[in-house]
Amino acid sequence: MRKKELLMLLGDRIVGIDHIGSTSIKGLEAKPIIDIIVGVEDLDEVSSFITPLSEIDFEYVHKPEFI
Repeated sequence: MRKKELLMLLGDRIVGIDHIGSTSIKGLEAKPIIDIIVGVEDLDEVSSFITPLSEIDFEYVHKPEFI
């Protein structure tokens, strides 16, 4: 499961992780992309997640409207 992999990679720098978006709703037609949200205590740490996540085939998509 990818969630376990993410938890191992990001460790105690996160407070939670959840699958969100259309693919999280059973039976709903969805795009072929899995959206996740990661809870953090310190937003300044988020930029340090990008490289490690890209190394395990995750793509960071900046969404400034959510900051």
